[in-house]
Amino acid sequence: NKFTTPFAPPAEGGLQLFGTATNIDDMDDLIQQQKDGRQGPVCLLENAAYVEYVKAFFSELRTREEDFSSTEKAYQILNDGPCDIIMDSKPKVGRFLKSLKETDRCQAERKPIGYIGPSLNYGLTQFGIGVRQDMPEEVIVTIDYWMNTFMTCNPKDEACDSFGAFYDKLAARGNECNYVLYPDSPDELDIGVVAGIAVGVFFFTVLLVLLVTYVIRRLAQRKRVKKRFVEQIARNIRITSSPDDIPAEKLTQLFQHISQEKDI
Repeated sequence: NKFTTPFAPPAEGGLQLFGTATNIDDMDDLIQQQKDGRQGPVCLLENAAYVEYVKAFFSELRTREEDFSSTEKAYQILNDGPCDIIMDSKPKVGRFLKSLKETDRCQAERKPIGYIGPSLNYGLTQFGIGVRQDMPEEVIVTIDYWMNTFMTCNPKDEACDSFGAFYDKLAARGNECNYVLYPDSPDELDIGVVAGIAVGVFFFTVLLVLLVTYVIRRLAQRKRVKKRFVEQIARNIRITSSPDDIPAEKLTQLFQHISQEKDI
């Protein structure tokens, strides 16, 4: 195949990790987490040119080759497949993330997808347009002319539909799906928050104990008053054949006297 004039894209062309994994500082940290069993393998695009480079430069990195040549296949790998991390060129990853956002598929296994750290230095530094061997030379010259025009015009010029503006439309920021590399975890809560929660729980427990104690004492007091009232009636009032013979004033005095007694 033949290629048109090569050009350096106004965007990073290096290899980029993306997926759902979090809390990864760099490639060395990722390798260590793989050794500890905290991370699985990194999926590389099968038969891609960068595979041999990655295996040679990161010899301890566990990888496996998979076909994620389309957005659907890449999403399936993250959602159902063997990898939580995929490595590919950053422009492709950016288009993948934007496609996920547009199709409402921002999560895999209920976890957001995004860039995992910065891109690597190795990767695509120059791009070109591939053409057929039998493509007329004048067509290639025309393509080269317009490519040169788009590369050299000022991107801020409204009349200039430059490569910079083109890539800006395609490029993703990495957080389209609300992915966060270092999410907050319960173990990393601010000490002030933890102390506040502890104090709140303590006072709530104390209030609950006091409330239960008060209710129990009140119930016990009512039971005691009833018992004492019956005992006083039996002791001080002569029971006659008619309830009318019991003075109401006497009953009232006894009840008030017993009610005012304190619990021991």
